[in-house]
Amino acid sequence: LVAAVDRKGFLTEMSVYNILPSDTVLPEYIAAVLNSPVMQHYVTRIRPIASQIANLSLLRLQDVKDFPIIVPDKTMQHTVAILVNRVQMLQADFYTGAQRMKIQETVRLIDEKIADIYGIPALRAMSKA
Repeated sequence: LVAAVDRKGFLTEMSVYNILPSDTVLPEYIAAVLNSPVMQHYVTRIRPIASQIANLSLLRLQDVKDFPIIVPDKTMQHTVAILVNRVQMLQADFYTGAQRMKIQETVRLIDEKIADIYGIPALRAMSKA
């Protein structure tokens, strides 16, 4: 499962689901949730065969619609969005080993925030690995 924020309106292939969040949910927050170990854990539980063969195209649209997206307050969404944007900025530049470490650390912080929002401390610990 891989999620990204598209601000340019590119068309996607049929194997890609486009999610248009409401005005109350930041797209960066949704991307963070979908990319998190929390959602990876959920996907392996609803479609274990798809995750085992790394073919997430076996996810049905209804599966995606049923994803348990918890929407926290705007402050938490903004906190996560800032971290997501930081990763995007770091990745946009040619990065060194030091930048790679910053990216990994920022992704770990994002995963921890999402695990905390979902109240799943075991998955929070997994993000440290």
